[in-house]
Amino acid sequence: MKKLNLVLGMMLAGAAGMAAADSLYINATGDVGVGTNAPTQKLHVLDGNLKVEQTAAGVAGRIEFTTAAGTWQINQNANTGRLTFVNPAYPGSPFKFQPGAQDNLFRVGVVAADTVDINGKLVVNNVQIADYVFAEGYNLPTIEEQAAFMFENHHLPAVQKGDKNMKANIDVMGNQMAMLEELEKAHIYITQLNEAIKEMKSELAEIKAAAK
Repeated sequence: MKKLNLVLGMMLAGAAGMAAADSLYINATGDVGVGTNAPTQKLHVLDGNLKVEQTAAGVAGRIEFTTAAGTWQINQNANTGRLTFVNPAYPGSPFKFQPGAQDNLFRVGVVAADTVDINGKLVVNNVQIADYVFAEGYNLPTIEEQAAFMFENHHLPAVQKGDKNMKANIDVMGNQMAMLEELEKAHIYITQLNEAIKEMKSELAEIKAAAK
């Protein structure tokens, strides 16, 4: 089958009268070239940009990718302008970009090849705060129990233990809240020890007064 070279025959204002050669090119395998007569993909645009425009009110602009494993869509929300990644098989959108987001807000591999860089605040919703440590009925280990656990297991009770190389895959927020739990427990222990020291000082003062 011979290659089919379609030259657009539309008049261009201020131009020579015809679209440039190879403005639109379809080869024998059905690959389409825009600005090229050697397309290497089903759609190959050379020295130009691809624009998806949706003018109907409330209708999202969309690019869809489908394989046997499922479908993903890149949408521009018609109401908010957000760019969203959607799997139609599941409700909601797991990944969104808001118009007007700060420049360089989220970068992957820029600072270093193995670095995710956030130039702003990372907000995580619905995190369980460790203030339950202060709640009535919380089973606070004694100082002796806490010490016995951490020296035997080489980590604090609420904090994830590493492997033999002291490495682990970490739930960042979970680990941070675990550290907060241990910090709050430590402050309770400090308060308990302070009260015990004050009581000992008071008893010592009484003993000294009685010895005079």
